[in-house]
Amino acid sequence: MSYSHFELDENFHFVQGGEEVANEEIAEPEFDPSNIFIVPPERSPPTSQASQSGSTSSTAGPTTTSKRQRTSIVWSCFTLEKRQNKKGEMVDQAVCKYCQSALSAKSNGGTGHLRRHMETCQTKHAPQDPTQTQLSQYGSGSSGITSFRYSQQNMREGLARYIAAAEQPLTFSEDERLINFLQRYVQPQLKKVPRNTLKRDLTKIFHDMKKLLINTFINFNGVISISSDCWTGINMVGYFCVTSHSIHEINGKWRLEKKLLAFRELEYPHTGSVIYAAIMSVLREYEITDKLFSISFDNASANTAAIDMFLRNISTLMPARGSKFFHVRCVCHIINLIVQAGMTHINHYLEKIRASILYIRAPSRRQQFLETLKIFGLKRRKFNLDMKVRWNSTYLMLLSCQNYSEAISSFYNERINDEDYHITDYDWNVAFKFMDFLKIFYDATLACSTVYEPTSCRVLMHLYNISYTFKTFREDIMFKNICDTMEEKFQKYWKDIPHLFVFAAVLDPTIKEVGAKLLVEGISENLQTGLDTNFDTIMSSMHELFNFYRNKFGSSNTCSNVQQASTSYKNPAHLLLLKGKGVASSIDTNRNELQRYCSANLEDLATPSQLQNFDILDFWMGKTSFFPILSIMARDLLTPPASTVASE
Repeated sequence: MSYSHFELDENFHFVQGGEEVANEEIAEPEFDPSNIFIVPPERSPPTSQASQSGSTSSTAGPTTTSKRQRTSIVWSCFTLEKRQNKKGEMVDQAVCKYCQSALSAKSNGGTGHLRRHMETCQTKHAPQDPTQTQLSQYGSGSSGITSFRYSQQNMREGLARYIAAAEQPLTFSEDERLINFLQRYVQPQLKKVPRNTLKRDLTKIFHDMKKLLINTFINFNGVISISSDCWTGINMVGYFCVTSHSIHEINGKWRLEKKLLAFRELEYPHTGSVIYAAIMSVLREYEITDKLFSISFDNASANTAAIDMFLRNISTLMPARGSKFFHVRCVCHIINLIVQAGMTHINHYLEKIRASILYIRAPSRRQQFLETLKIFGLKRRKFNLDMKVRWNSTYLMLLSCQNYSEAISSFYNERINDEDYHITDYDWNVAFKFMDFLKIFYDATLACSTVYEPTSCRVLMHLYNISYTFKTFREDIMFKNICDTMEEKFQKYWKDIPHLFVFAAVLDPTIKEVGAKLLVEGISENLQTGLDTNFDTIMSSMHELFNFYRNKFGSSNTCSNVQQASTSYKNPAHLLLLKGKGVASSIDTNRNELQRYCSANLEDLATPSQLQNFDILDFWMGKTSFFPILSIMARDLLTPPASTVASE
């Protein structure tokens, strides 16, 4: 027998025919000086212990060979079977116990390929020990830690929710690169989810969530406001969106929740009756017609016509609401209309700046401008370009040019031959002054477009700021025409300030009745023609509304002890509101809740720490025992959104 009959396995043990052979069983070869090759002698098969101690006759007949048991760990996952190969020969093959795959079991093939298959297949198909689980930080318990066991069904649901939230295509779940990554590095047991299966999962989740939301609305005791918007897509198809807004108690706190109820195609023409029918079908579908409090729309005439139809056809509306604050015109849309009206007087100063930005943003000149920035020691920056229909876009365009005006002028003027189109320092001075003017409108838009915080109580404050800006800049000759035009647009929509914004401001303890009166009167004084709003009339309407709530939810005749606090805290509110500090009188137990609230001092209603991190919903949630009826009224009046941002 030659040495070619023996091999070394991966553990450096001699094997013969795939079986391990003890080193001592290999006889020492004889050395023949005449031959440079070492030839081992033939080794007799191992004999039994009896034959070694008994007869040594060579004529005792042929002996049988007993194969040594395979010791490699891979054989715990494979069985050795005789199977037919492609040539029709019966050969030894290693058959996987989990997937029944047949692999080569040749003696000279080693076990490396078997080990690699075992590491992959065993992890996929081996049953998990039910007593062994993993810890997850996404638990629902108080500690936030829970046991976790992989489930293909749960994975499919989570994947469907991710696809919907991230707006990914349905084919995302079939991406081989994603599947390979997840199976190799995250969860080997994961199986690919076909797109049709994903579609069914998405549909099921949608219907389950819709049923849950309908049930939540049915059991909800508060009011629901909606915001809606209509538009035409790039495919020239009309769409409309309906979003609900309501205040719920979550974990012991009031929280403003929004839910997207519908995103659907809208039939042409987009008339008031079509919009009314489309939205009404959604309200009936979710069974919230009897809880509808207000609708926030933009300023299209068709929306106003739809509001009239709502007021005529929904009999469950509170009589005290009427049309005074059922229709909430989007504050942000109105602010944008006001700004666009003033832009007509200053556009000729901004045209050169727009042209320079367009010139720089061209791919062929972008690299050249980067070299100019290096000369001026400036970092790369992307300059915004304004759009007429996009809020605050002009302000953001000018803001992006701040500190870069010299570099822009140098680059642009060197390449434009006509000096009439060169940007001058005067152009930049006018533009940046106009940017300062627009800052107050930018701040108002951001504050009124918040989604998860009440915005109706903020509007009156920002209307005063806008009117104060008109008064301040009107003294500048350059801005007089701008202010006059913008003020005219302001008066068109807010000459009679919506009652909702005044009511909500009164229910903000940092403003209250005294502050709201100062703001309304201040707005009227700042405008050249004044307002039609009479504050006493508004407060009379507010008391009528409170009486409606008192009759509906019961009377409150007892006065709870109002929380006392230190008076050393100074309210950092607007200077105008400071004029009203100390005007409020002491609490009279014979008055109703609204009167007692308006009469109480701010320091009697909230502690300094509460005012420093003031949350109006937390405030009224904590006052349900002091003002049981007024707190319900406050919750309802803080629900309507001041803009339609949530639907856009």
